[in-house]
Amino acid sequence: KAFLGSQVAQMTENSLVVSGHGLSCDDLAAWFSEHVCEVAMCRCLWAEATEVVARQLQGGVHLVELFLENELEIAMHRFSTKFPQAAVRPARPADGVLAVNQETKAEQSELPELDLGDEGVLEIRLGQGSALDDGALAVRLALRRPEGGGTGARLWSGGLLLAEWLLRACACEGSPIGLRGKDVIELGAGAAALPSVAALRLGARSAVASDSITEVLETMRRNLRHNAAGVEVRQLDWHEAGRTSFPDPERFDVVLFADGIYSERGAMLLAAAAASLVRPGGAIVGALPDLRAGVGSFEADLEVRGFAAE
Repeated sequence: KAFLGSQVAQMTENSLVVSGHGLSCDDLAAWFSEHVCEVAMCRCLWAEATEVVARQLQGGVHLVELFLENELEIAMHRFSTKFPQAAVRPARPADGVLAVNQETKAEQSELPELDLGDEGVLEIRLGQGSALDDGALAVRLALRRPEGGGTGARLWSGGLLLAEWLLRACACEGSPIGLRGKDVIELGAGAAALPSVAALRLGARSAVASDSITEVLETMRRNLRHNAAGVEVRQLDWHEAGRTSFPDPERFDVVLFADGIYSERGAMLLAAAAASLVRPGGAIVGALPDLRAGVGSFEADLEVRGFAAE
């Protein structure tokens, strides 16, 4: 999605500037998400250009920030190949100019306000209106501001939706998946680890929230101490996990993941890690957007390994 803001306050080395493509911010973000990797930010930049110049640029000038590192050259090559009439280059500090996105202004104004404190604290309630015995699950998260890159340091919709789905589905009779008494691990849990928090609330015998980035794990520990002290925090590399033959006591009944795929390679690593960590007869449960590079490969990989999608 594109974001409305007054100033591009921070950019990463994963940012590029494109023009002359004729696409809206939403379409531009969707194209990069499908053909390169997920987009962290897309803004329309008016770099002291008149309306005439903007029309000549066919859609304006856009700043696009990618989630993944080392993807900039690939992104520029694929974009220039698909849109030979367009211009694309790495972003510069001078590109931090006034961002005005009239296209998404109305949409943004309709979104509910989030409860963000001065220190970047987000308070949310999960499972409201569900069959939970003791009401909704209140969660308080310390998160970094949304500017800049880094996937694990943010709260993504996939983790939020998976946690909500677990709380609603597993608390009902006839649920397609039960977590009570199960050993559960979340892969790529990030700073919030909401699905892990939900799993513990739903009676999991053990819950492990894992990630590979040290800085993310530090924030995760701080959040879990407040929200679910019983969740174990573990540093886990998908490549290493996928190549390891774990004994049954070190495997899990349920493997969770959300928003963990941003490329074809990442899809294969996640599939291998999940398959290595789940016990025979166990379940792999995840949440992903429809348009995401690598999703098809992930599903095909698991099918080859004997898993059936439900």
